[in-house]
Formats: sequence, C-alpha cells, structure tokens
Amino acid sequence: MTNSRNKRQRAYANRRDYEGRVRAAVTAYQQEEKRSSDGKPKSLRDIASEHGVNHVTLSRRCRGQLSLSEAREKTQAISSTQAEIIIQYLERRGDRGMPLTLDALRDVAQEVINSQTPDGKVPHKLGINWPSRFIDKHIERISMYWSRPMDTKRGKAVNPISNKQYWNIIGPVLANAKPENIYGMDETGVQLGYSTRQRVIGAKGKRVQHLQSDASKEMVTVIVTICADGTAIPPTAIYKGVYFLERWLEQENPANMS
Repeated sequence: MTNSRNKRQRAYANRRDYEGRVRAAVTAYQQEEKRSSDGKPKSLRDIASEHGVNHVTLSRRCRGQLSLSEAREKTQAISSTQAEIIIQYLERRGDRGMPLTLDALRDVAQEVINSQTPDGKVPHKLGINWPSRFIDKHIERISMYWSRPMDTKRGKAVNPISNKQYWNIIGPVLANAKPENIYGMDETGVQLGYSTRQRVIGAKGKRVQHLQSDASKEMVTVIVTICADGTAIPPTAIYKGVYFLERWLEQENPANMS
C-alpha cells in the first residue's frame, strides 16, 4: 500500500511539474509572437525544447486546448474551486488544534457535494479511498500526521492577539538580558492509560500536529529547560500525589530526571 501511494504521489508531482513547464512555454511563445520585427523570433519547437515539453502539446495549448486536468474537471466529484475551499478548511482546522481524520474529510467533502447538487439529481457518493487520493493529489499543501494531544483550554489560548501582547511585554526584557541568564522552558503532558495518537490531516511542512482533547485522565508532566548559551538542566517529572516516596529514587533514571 505504501509503495502504491508513493507512486501515486510521484505521478501527481510529475504531472504538476510538467503542467507548470507547459504553461511557462505557452507564455514564452506568446511573448515571442508579440516581439517587434527586429530579430527572428524563436520557433515553437525551440521553445518546447527549452522547457522540456512536447511540441505538439505546446501547439495545442497555444490554440486554446484545455489541459488534461482542466478537461477532466467536469467529470470529477470535486471541482478545483471546491478542492481549494476544502484545503483551506483543513489548514485552519490543523492550525487550531482540531485536525480532521480521513473519515471526517470524506464527510466534509460529501456535505459540499450534497449542498451543491441540483434538486432532483442524485449526489455523487465518495468512495472509501477518496480521502487518501485527495491528499496525494494535493501533497504539496496538506499531509498526514500522527497527532499529539493538546488540552482544549490551551489550544484556545493560542491566538495572534495573545501572542502579540506576550511579545510586547517580554521583548524589551529579553533585549537587555545576557544569554547565560535566559532560559527557555517547555512542558508536555502524558495522559496515563490514554491513546494519544491518531492519523490526522494538517498543512504541509509541520513537525507536529496537535489534537485538542478534553480527556480527564491522570497526567504526568515532564518539564525541560535549556539556556540560551547552549547548556541545559536535567528534566523534571511531576506526578500526581500527596507524598514523596523514597523508592522513586531507586528506579532507573538515565536522564537524571528530578
């Protein structure tokens, strides 16, 4: 399955690359036709060769023939305009920590089709493999990720207004601080007994795709701290409890965690 998906993604990528070169060749040929009489303009074959495209294809496109993707659009379940709307929706959901799964993507696309199908006609029904093929086709914009959990309250707190206010306050302080006095701290929560990962969709190029959750499972918090001069202090783990048990110190602790 992975090999077939990789082949499909490469085929889509090659098709996009070739289409880009054809469009560039059409523009170049049109510019040559508009040149003044001084100097001999390049021939269509020369321009096709420079851009690495077939001269017959270039000739047809210059005469107004549609590309293969444009010709097929009327027979496709989702138009290019609808696809762009769905992609932007997926990107916004991912940025907000509410990414969609493949099944949810199919449901959203099906709603788009149903809402735009004329009365009296039966809407096209998307197949089980449509979401993965949609992602493969638009792999330069969206991709699949293993999600990481994020508390809903924390997700809602991340917004442009809060970020701007934060840097307005902390910026002047950092400007006058020495590197050895600047520390960056981050924490991550591990929910015990909770499945933390799902395959979700997000914008292309992300390292982590968070998924908001209201789960009330017991949490273990791990804190890491690093200094601006490149040094770091051992991480800290915080468990739920009232008393500190000495036997905890007897466990294996390769990271020298406190």
